[in-house]
Amino acid sequence: MSNLLSKVVSGISKRAKQLELEEKLDDLKEMLADKGLYPKKEEKKTNPLVIILAVVGAIAFIAAIAYAVYYFFIPEDSEYFEDFDDDDEFFDEEDDDWEDD
Repeated sequence: MSNLLSKVVSGISKRAKQLELEEKLDDLKEMLADKGLYPKKEEKKTNPLVIILAVVGAIAFIAAIAYAVYYFFIPEDSEYFEDFDDDDEFFDEEDDDWEDD
C-alpha cells in the first residue's frame, strides 16, 4: 500500500513540476513576443459576412424542407377542390334584388 501511495505522490509532484514549467514557458513566450523575438498568438476574427450568409443559408434550407413537406402531403389530383361548388348564381340573384329597390 505504501508503495502505491509513494507512486501516486511521485506522479502528482512530477505533474506539478510539469505545470510549473509550462507556466514559466508561457511567461517566457509572452516576454519574447513583447520584444518582437517570438510571434504572438493571433486571435481569429469572425467575419460578419460569413455569419450573415450562414444564417440566410439556414433559413433557406428550412424553407426548402417546409416546401418539400408541403408538396409531398398535398394530393396531386386535388379531389378536395373538385368537390367545391361555385354558387355564383346565388350571389347574382341577391345582387339583382338590390338593384330593384
